[in-house]
Amino acid sequence: MSTITLIRHGQACAFEKDSDRLTELGFHQSRKLGSYWEGRAFDLAFRGSLRRHRETAEAAGYPGAIENPGWNEYDAPAIIATLGPLFYGSGDPRWTAFQQNPKENRVFQRMFEPLMEAWLAGEVLHPQVEPFVDYQARVLRAFHNAKASGGARIAVFTSGGPIGLCLQHTLAAPARTFLDVNWRIRNSSLTEFTFSSANPERCSLDVFNTCPHLERDAASLTWR
Repeated sequence: MSTITLIRHGQACAFEKDSDRLTELGFHQSRKLGSYWEGRAFDLAFRGSLRRHRETAEAAGYPGAIENPGWNEYDAPAIIATLGPLFYGSGDPRWTAFQQNPKENRVFQRMFEPLMEAWLAGEVLHPQVEPFVDYQARVLRAFHNAKASGGARIAVFTSGGPIGLCLQHTLAAPARTFLDVNWRIRNSSLTEFTFSSANPERCSLDVFNTCPHLERDAASLTWR
């Protein structure tokens, strides 16, 4: 059996104008992961095309990870800026509170969760925003292609959403599971699947959302 390990990027600069970059803590998490892996090289490594994916891969010791945009996260800024007003309209207290306090985590989550559920269900659409069904298809295509790449031990540097989708697909769980899982995936965490190289669709979840490299560094555990 072969293994594919999905790694969520280190902590990024959430709520900042340029959010697609690691914080100092994000680099620390990624370097710790590289130290934990020392002497246990992967046959192949892939990453999304986002800056936070590249920075995480490089800091963890995989500067040559193969870029595949299929591993990119959904476009949260576009979902909020374009779909948010369509979904909430005017006067909804959740949207109003977010407009007033966009960097407050609890306010953001109260606004974002219902919006994401509507996006997932296809209830709110716009031609400039990737629909959930397209997002799902490209991530699962990247997952299949990575498993079919011929590597016995594969690493993928990506984001929480793709990790949640791969888990939901592997467990044949309801689509909503992808969101429930996504909210809880830690930065720089490892989620590992075993699969048959002869039949990549024969795949099982082995490890989920673990941070062995931070076991003695609990202060470095983050979710956003």
